[in-house]
Amino acid sequence: MINLIEDGMVEDKADRFYEMLLLLYPEAYRNRFGAEMLCTFQDMRAEERTKHGNAGIGFWSDILIDTLLSALREHGETLRKEGMKKYLQQTLKLNNFNLVSLILLLPFLIMGCIDFAGRILQGDLGRYNPATYAALSNTPLYWYPILFTWVILFPILAVIISLIPLAINSKKSSWHGIDYLKQNPVNVIIITVGILLLAAVKLHDFLPCMVHSITLQGFGKLPAIISLCRKA
Repeated sequence: MINLIEDGMVEDKADRFYEMLLLLYPEAYRNRFGAEMLCTFQDMRAEERTKHGNAGIGFWSDILIDTLLSALREHGETLRKEGMKKYLQQTLKLNNFNLVSLILLLPFLIMGCIDFAGRILQGDLGRYNPATYAALSNTPLYWYPILFTWVILFPILAVIISLIPLAINSKKSSWHGIDYLKQNPVNVIIITVGILLLAAVKLHDFLPCMVHSITLQGFGKLPAIISLCRKA
C-alpha cells in the first residue's frame, strides 16, 4: 500500500515536471497539443518502467533533448508564420524589462560561447583554451572593474529587473503554480539564466568537465565523474 502511494507521488511529480517542460513551446501549440503530449509522455514513462523498473537518467535525458529540439522547431515555425513583431509581443510576451535584462546578460553569454567554442576546438571541454584565454585577457573586458561589471553586476541587475514585472503581476495572480509560469515565461527564464550565470562563475570549469566526461563515459560513472570534475 505504501509503495503504491509513493509511486503515485512520483508519477505526479514527473507529470508536473513535464508540464513545466511544455512551457518551452509556444502557447498556441501548447494549448492545442499539450494534453495529448502529456498522455504520450505518461505512456512512454509507463513503458520505460515496465522494461527497466524505473525511468532513469537516460530516459529523462532523451525527454529533455527531444523537448528542447521540438520546442525550438515550433518557435521557428511560429516566427515564420507570425513575423518578428507579433512573435515577440504575443508569443514570447516580451516587454521592456525583458529587453533590458537580455542586454545586460548578453556580454556574459557571448563570452561564455567564445570560451565554449575554444574548448571544443582544442578537443577538451574540461579545460579552458589557453590561446583563447590569452587573447581575451589582453582586452579591456578582462580589466577587473569591467570584468566584475559584466560577470557579477550585470546578471544581478538582470535578475532584479526581471523581478519587477513579476511583482506587478503578482497582484493579479498567485506567485505559486504552473499557471503563474505560463503568464510570465520570459521573466522566469531570464531569472533562471541570470542565476545560472552567477553560479557559473564558481562552476565555470566544473560544468564543461561534466559535459565532456559524461559524453565520453556516459551516466553510468556519474559519481566518479563528479568527484573528478570537482578538482577541475
